[in-house]
Amino acid sequence: ERLLPDQWKDLLQQSRLEREELSSGAISSSTVVLSHFREYLKLVSGQLKFFATRFSSLDNANQKKQAILSTRSALRLGSSCLSLGEEEARKSLQQESVQNCLSHKWLCQILAQKSMDAKTRILAGQFLCNLVTGNTECSNVLLSFVHAEPPLEQVQQRLRDVLEHDEKTVADETLSPNWVDLLIVTGSSGNRTLLSAILAALYNALVASVAVGDQNVTDEQQKQIADLASSRLFVSNLIRHLVSSKQIINEQKDTFDDGEDDDDATTFISHVLMFFLMHGHLSSIYESIAPLSTILPEHVALLYCVRAEIEDTLNKSGSVQVFVSETVSVESMSFLARVYSTVRDSLDSDSLDDGQKSLGNAILNQIRDIIGFYMGVDDARTSMIRQKTLGAESSIVVEMSHDLARVYDSVSTRNQGAQAREIALTMEEQHALVSLVRALGNLSFQCKHNQDLIRTTLVPPAAGSQERSAFHVLISTTSLSHKCFTLREWGLVALRYLVENNQENQQVLADLEAQQPVKSAELGSMGIRVDLDAKGNVKVVPTTGKKLDTLPE
Repeated sequence: ERLLPDQWKDLLQQSRLEREELSSGAISSSTVVLSHFREYLKLVSGQLKFFATRFSSLDNANQKKQAILSTRSALRLGSSCLSLGEEEARKSLQQESVQNCLSHKWLCQILAQKSMDAKTRILAGQFLCNLVTGNTECSNVLLSFVHAEPPLEQVQQRLRDVLEHDEKTVADETLSPNWVDLLIVTGSSGNRTLLSAILAALYNALVASVAVGDQNVTDEQQKQIADLASSRLFVSNLIRHLVSSKQIINEQKDTFDDGEDDDDATTFISHVLMFFLMHGHLSSIYESIAPLSTILPEHVALLYCVRAEIEDTLNKSGSVQVFVSETVSVESMSFLARVYSTVRDSLDSDSLDDGQKSLGNAILNQIRDIIGFYMGVDDARTSMIRQKTLGAESSIVVEMSHDLARVYDSVSTRNQGAQAREIALTMEEQHALVSLVRALGNLSFQCKHNQDLIRTTLVPPAAGSQERSAFHVLISTTSLSHKCFTLREWGLVALRYLVENNQENQQVLADLEAQQPVKSAELGSMGIRVDLDAKGNVKVVPTTGKKLDTLPE
């Protein structure tokens, strides 16, 4: 016989009292409490099963109301039972609820029902999250039970149902539970609180599933993670809920990170995406959205998550190592270099409209930001990637050099004849210039290969100018510093990194200062000059008395 709502409330109150007494020491042994809680969880599972399988068949509104109220209280009781402070006790209760009572099965059925009461579904999502948090065994059960996307035959049946105008709102027990359905049903309701609860359950399950250490993750666990990361339906639905259409439009105006629409759902979507990326699935996720040559808003959103995570980690800890291993770091940076080359080639095509070109430039900016921030910290891993992955084995330094010349020439042509303080720079141009100078500068840090490459890479001459290298162009960008202070700072850093321990670059810079092919007034307007000592060493020194060591590294 099912319990009435008031009876569930009494059990909830009793569970809270027992938990408090155990915590305060009023009850010396947890054995009795655990025994009671296991019985409570069995009752909870029974109520969930009834609600998931028989709620739709209830005849009148009063019966449905009683079922809803009872299920809500049962879910609160379940979460209360899992709130024990003692870790081992909590884990044993989680396993009782999942492995013996199958609560996760009934919760997933409740969450997949579009017409179900919203508050009940939120409580169900929160209970599901509590079932897997910090528990590897329970997390593996959930990830095995809920697939990435519905099987083909299930999709075909739904299409037939639509054609026959047979809309089914109740989850069939025989249907395959999957994350895509949960995202679609939740997303269509517009309930971001419910969405965040489901995503929290997924994220906590993923984290707990590898808590034993990556070297001990089974082949089955790796397959579960890989299936999710490579599911186009799952990834597309996940990213579509990350940001609003308004934010995607703002990204094209370089205001993507205004944070206006950030909420718990956005946070957990970012966490889920970064879990996949840090475990080596960047290429799988990116290409599951669309092939490299295709440019979509979802690509921008994905790369924004990567950039934000690296920048946030750098600001908090001074480290940029968001990837689990050197191998994953190398593969991820190598893939970004490939994306950069492919998108650049696509932008040269006449087949793209203005919107696609704007998205393509946003992708390039995000990749330059990612590389610029990632290369901004010197350690063994970033040094190897700088020297090899993004140096000797990649064309990205040459490509960025040409891009810098293109942006600089566009700005210079438009502002021809204008005084330094009259120069006009759009936000897009400022972002592009800063990201390029920062990336090229940090890629040159203690890397002679990249230093030399920037000096020897010839870029198309601007109208009426002589042949020039990327090094000349980078120095020339200093003339724009009046309109972009960040460009001045990164220009100083890049210039210092380019000439450090590089006699050839030092000599080129000294010749430029002496011959003035690039006006020395441009350097002077930044408050610096180039000095050549008796040994031929070039130093960038301030003319204002300000020490360079106060500048950002």
